[in-house]
Amino acid sequence: MKSLTLLLRAEAAVSSDEGRPDLAVKSVLDGVALARALDTEPLLISQLVRIACLAIDCSSLERVLTQHALSEAQLAALSESFHGAREASQTAFPGGYLGEVGLGLYCFNTPPSQFQDLMNQDSPASQFMQVLYPLYTWTGLRDRDCLCYLRMMHRMLDTAKVSFPERLA
Repeated sequence: MKSLTLLLRAEAAVSSDEGRPDLAVKSVLDGVALARALDTEPLLISQLVRIACLAIDCSSLERVLTQHALSEAQLAALSESFHGAREASQTAFPGGYLGEVGLGLYCFNTPPSQFQDLMNQDSPASQFMQVLYPLYTWTGLRDRDCLCYLRMMHRMLDTAKVSFPERLA
């Protein structure tokens, strides 16, 4: 996604430099639409990629705006596109956290034997899984860590749901 966004930024730059603002605006709009394809992805990494792509789109827009006087229709389309991306962020980021919670719970509840199947049997991590992971489980530390993880993710979810100035606090 990021590579495609970088290609669209290059297309916008070339179009802008060649005096074709209509194609440059289309490239910026396509970049925002590409980033918006990640709006409903339920993983935090997807949301971080979406944000990175939108930052690239902003730099593309900045270049086009400094080189050309755009029409009212072009400005309205750009404004609507970026405004829609901003509104989607209010639900996209919490959705990413929910996906992370599901992944985290899976990891905490997966038996060590399933982790071992994924690892090289001679690796130190595999030896940890065979010897120390049962001890980690029996002592209750795994459950305590899982509870701590859930509390932290709950706080992050709550924070992601409030407006930007409140998030800083």
